[in-house]
Amino acid sequence: HFTSAVSQAFLGDLSDRAGSRRIITSSLFLSGLSNIGFLYISGALPLLFLGAFQGVIFAAADLSMMIHLMDIMHRDRTGIVMGLYSKSRNIGGMIAAPSLGMVYDDMGPGFSVISVSTILILNSFLPIMLIKDEKNS
Repeated sequence: HFTSAVSQAFLGDLSDRAGSRRIITSSLFLSGLSNIGFLYISGALPLLFLGAFQGVIFAAADLSMMIHLMDIMHRDRTGIVMGLYSKSRNIGGMIAAPSLGMVYDDMGPGFSVISVSTILILNSFLPIMLIKDEKNS
């Protein structure tokens, strides 16, 4: 729990300094690019490093999104916003897993990796369009 608390504090501080939009955008983009590594990397140690890298950037995106949502909502509504955010993540996971399984079965593992990478990279442009820069508002 200690390392988790330290890493969350570090990522939270990074989000405060750089802004949620930058962290979310860069994390999604890097996760999409690094996901392509699964096509070319083999061996336990390189895959372990790739998994650790992806864990950090996914955590950064998730934490920055929560910080952004808490920042834009009225103080009396943060609980409902966080509840809806959590539920939307659960629903997204329930839809994504079988959908990706069908892509894997129909088109193979390479195409499923490319699909996930493409979706993550395209999603990285959404914060640019939808989230105002906190420092300029």
